[in-house]
Amino acid sequence: MKKLIYQVYVGKKSRLYNHCTKSVVEYAKKIGAVHICQTEPILRIKPDIFTTNRSRESYEKYGGYLPIFEKENAFSWFHKYDQIAIIDADVYIRENSPSIFDELTEEYDFGGVVERSAPIENWYKQKLLQYSQMQFSNIQVDWKWNDLGAEFINMGIMVMNKSFEKYLNTQSPRAFS
Repeated sequence: MKKLIYQVYVGKKSRLYNHCTKSVVEYAKKIGAVHICQTEPILRIKPDIFTTNRSRESYEKYGGYLPIFEKENAFSWFHKYDQIAIIDADVYIRENSPSIFDELTEEYDFGGVVERSAPIENWYKQKLLQYSQMQFSNIQVDWKWNDLGAEFINMGIMVMNKSFEKYLNTQSPRAFS
């Protein structure tokens, strides 16, 4: 199976992001995946800063758009790859980490981690609960709440099989966003 690891690293460079993306490059080599790191914006989607939870500072830092939307560009590679992992530029991968692609069997289209299911410290539990309430309490979706907050996926690492394409309905990354 052909595997791709896609990262978005746009905006101001930092030692942390450089260190983390280097670890992902090495990881991709180790597991036999192709690594693509997008360093320039493509979609340049500009959200309404008055209706988003992102700060004006973050908005202005990236030239009037939010880089998180650039991750959708990975979808344009399904024609060439059987599996795609989208890994944030601030994720460090240890040398002894197994292939994340092996965790997503063919029966599934998408894999991610529910934030509250990770082993977390007490101080983070409170932060997670506050974040959940701020982000999700006004949205009419059953987030399956518990004492740690809403059941949402941390989008820092996502893995998709080619079968995920059916959810795109032939839309381009821009149309999907």
